[in-house]
Amino acid sequence: MGQPVGASSLTEVLRSWRRNQSADAPRPERLSLLLFAITACVYLLSGKTFFGYDGEMMYRVSESIVLRHSIQVVDPIYHANQPYAGYAIGLSLLMAPLVALGALLLHDPRLLVTLLEPAVTAGTVVALNLLLVELGCSWRRSLAIALAYAFGTLAWH
Repeated sequence: MGQPVGASSLTEVLRSWRRNQSADAPRPERLSLLLFAITACVYLLSGKTFFGYDGEMMYRVSESIVLRHSIQVVDPIYHANQPYAGYAIGLSLLMAPLVALGALLLHDPRLLVTLLEPAVTAGTVVALNLLLVELGCSWRRSLAIALAYAFGTLAWH
């Protein structure tokens, strides 16, 4: 008739099932890359291109660093930030590689700077997803929460 079901045969069945489940489980690096690509594309296609006065001054600092090797800027609007901008230099340094690539490859230093905000925000969506998985959420639930954050909050601005 068949072999009696015992603890050893049940353990073997469970091991086999776990192996099959782990082979079908989503790979975190692929899901994270896909999540980054989708959110970055949506942010880029629907994003703003005007940075306001503060963003403009931070851009001018990064442009000055890349093109003139100085942190002195010209403020044509209010003249309040001449010769040095009153903003922290961190975002300007983060923009500097994009300014350099835009100037080198496209002959327009301003062109690639619009990629910074979508990339950083999409990175925070991926970081939230990975954090939730690390804290014990399932991949589906963490993905749903990350997408709710990505498209249901001010992150999508």
